[in-house]
Amino acid sequence: MYVKKISLICFLLVSGVVFGQQSMTSKTHELDEVVVQNSRLHDFAIGSSVQEIDSLSKKLFSNFSMADLLSNLSLVRVNQNGPGGVSNPAVRGGSSAQTAVIWNGVNIQNPSSGSVNLAKLPTVFFDNINVQYGGLGSLFGNGASSGAIHLDGAGLLALDNQLELHTTYGSFNTLNTYVGAKIGNSNWANSFKYYFSKSDNDFEYKLPDGSKVEQTNAGLNQHSFLNETKFKTGNNSALKATIWYQKYDKDVQTTILAADPSQAFQEDNNLRLALNWEKTTSTFNLKAKSVYLTDKIYYNNAAWSIESTNKSKMWVNELDGKYMLNQNHSISGGINFTYEEGESENFASLTTRRRAAAFVSYKIQNLLDVVTLVGSFRQELVDGDFNPIVPSLGVRADLNEHFAFNGNISRVYRNATFNDLYWYDPVYNMMGNPDLKPEDGWSMDAGFEQTFEKSNLKLSFKQNFFLNNIKDWIVWVPDATYTVWSVENKNKGETIGVDLAAKSEIKSGATIFKFSTSYTWTESNFIDVVGDVETESKMLYVPRHRFMVNMGVQQKNWSVLYTHNYFDSRYTGAWSASLGAYFVGNLCMQYVFPFGKQQLTTALHINNIWNRNYQVVYDYAMPGRHIKLSLLYKLDLGE
Repeated sequence: MYVKKISLICFLLVSGVVFGQQSMTSKTHELDEVVVQNSRLHDFAIGSSVQEIDSLSKKLFSNFSMADLLSNLSLVRVNQNGPGGVSNPAVRGGSSAQTAVIWNGVNIQNPSSGSVNLAKLPTVFFDNINVQYGGLGSLFGNGASSGAIHLDGAGLLALDNQLELHTTYGSFNTLNTYVGAKIGNSNWANSFKYYFSKSDNDFEYKLPDGSKVEQTNAGLNQHSFLNETKFKTGNNSALKATIWYQKYDKDVQTTILAADPSQAFQEDNNLRLALNWEKTTSTFNLKAKSVYLTDKIYYNNAAWSIESTNKSKMWVNELDGKYMLNQNHSISGGINFTYEEGESENFASLTTRRRAAAFVSYKIQNLLDVVTLVGSFRQELVDGDFNPIVPSLGVRADLNEHFAFNGNISRVYRNATFNDLYWYDPVYNMMGNPDLKPEDGWSMDAGFEQTFEKSNLKLSFKQNFFLNNIKDWIVWVPDATYTVWSVENKNKGETIGVDLAAKSEIKSGATIFKFSTSYTWTESNFIDVVGDVETESKMLYVPRHRFMVNMGVQQKNWSVLYTHNYFDSRYTGAWSASLGAYFVGNLCMQYVFPFGKQQLTTALHINNIWNRNYQVVYDYAMPGRHIKLSLLYKLDLGE
């Protein structure tokens, strides 16, 4: 069976049809004031498949959530429990606990659930958004087994002083409002961002019998603010203090097959406090950070007489340095200490965990004039016990000006979350397992890229093969009656697949035409051994085929973007049911009115333009065609 899979992969790799906005190698970024932004990703993730979200896409989705942006413009699988509902990311057949979300170099995955709800994250809070496909535990530690989403700020001291006011109103009484201001100079600066969002989400959808009903109990209300203060502490050093607070109140929407309307709601409160110090010279960079994160989730379901509060805390401390030995050799290393805490009525007692880690990477450039190599190692100590050493090796070979090869292989290792180990809920019949083994395996990427540029035409093509093989995969499974859920280790989980993409840009006078298309084939299975018999079962919510097309036209003052996404059928595990395949198209049109130092931008979003009836997660309806109108006012405050 695997011979056939490998044969298909070889054929697809040679075929030369590739993935659009994705970059399979690290990108070179200029020094930003006195700092090197996100050096581990851009300098040492050589050979990995990394997609950078471009500035136009970020602008068009700036007043929406990260769930909206990534589900439209990336190959991240965002499992949305309805609009605004829990939206956990997953990459390449992995689970949300295997997909790290890294904010300014810190993994913010909840230590209890192991996930991050992307619906709560305003896109406008992040200046640089990158998706890293494939595991790199040596660089980013526990939780980065299948990939990572990197959310970073820009160099605050170098940003223009400005004021931004952004409001969006649309269907279902949806209102998003953003206020942002940055002031300062080259020695100090302060940035303040406030985001508000609310929606009734009372859209109409079809029942299985074809009749139409209105969605109930699906509203949301969100307040978020982010304040950053940065100042130079010397000619080559700077200190930054960050406060990020979010309050997200969400009604848990009535499911399609529910007999009665839902009465459940959830209130999330999240606080992140960070101190970052950095010193940079021509050959050396040293960073120190201390980050404190708290999450509090209150859940109430009057119909079931359920009321619970779940709390978690993390305190992350890290020292990280990079040294340029010469023009072609550099070394990076550091130490990390993380304290984790979980508290819940569904735990027998307060749960804690202490992690200590040491990591090092060595990079060689211009080997034989064309090859870049990076070797990395990470060693973690968890509650006094050593995890296995996690190594990785990445390579890039620029064979000529048009053709390059990329490859990366990395060991991945993940400890179980607190919920996996200790959760006990007699009402919903869900039980953790304190005897779980950690996940342990390997992640591999290999592929080619071709680039061509002539006059006003740019073309790029990429082909990438990936393979994840993880022993003791941790998964929640139902019993035969689907009434009791428990967590167990599968003997092995295996994901094999291919990403293919193409991208083009044509300039005609002042007009730029952009087109990108991507296709991914993914085969994901659990493999169990009972006696001497090996059996396979499908992983949940992993489409075998995924296709995406983006088409855009841009001039000086206006732009149009159309995105089209196709998802193959997905196995849900609920009574062996599968969700049918679906496609969704979205159209955005934008026009900019410049007035000297002022700028007014209008935008119209038509979402699900073909009015498709679909579900991302089983039993949770999604809205049909709906619109949003945005106004963005920007004022240049000068120096």
